[in-house]
Amino acid sequence: MNEPTRRVCFVAPFGLRQKTTIWARTLPLARELVARGWAATILIPPWDSPQDSGRRWVEDGVELVNVALGGGTPAVVRRLLHEIDRIQPAIVHVVKPRAHAGLVQWWLWQRGRLGSSRPALVLDTDDWEQAWAPVNGYAPLLARFLAWQEEWGIRHADGITAASRWLVERAQ
Repeated sequence: MNEPTRRVCFVAPFGLRQKTTIWARTLPLARELVARGWAATILIPPWDSPQDSGRRWVEDGVELVNVALGGGTPAVVRRLLHEIDRIQPAIVHVVKPRAHAGLVQWWLWQRGRLGSSRPALVLDTDDWEQAWAPVNGYAPLLARFLAWQEEWGIRHADGITAASRWLVERAQ
């Protein structure tokens, strides 16, 4: 059987256990791409489900990679970027432009700006993340940084997928 030449890599913002975005939106999209001949990988920084740290498996043709969590945010982002370099995807689909996933998008954008080749950057947004800051009780500095990541991510994506017309309009 021939290996697919078109590769897409999704970068998740969190693990599979506590929130629904990855298993309800990202995994079905990745499965559909596999059915259409793409190789799909979902990279996960499982900070909210640390028991999955370092676990890898294939589900319905989709490779799921939970990067190891040791070493803090810089080390986790470095591992995510290392996996992207290993996979060599044509597209990196960032699932929510915040935290680890947002830092990966920023880093890949900077690579391209500095003349290195980079994959196409597609951003998925399923809600307006800034609205969650008061609900989640984020410290003001963290809330401000996450809001900046969201705005920056929308402006620095080659394409955007969104869960609603309102989000599409907000992204334009």
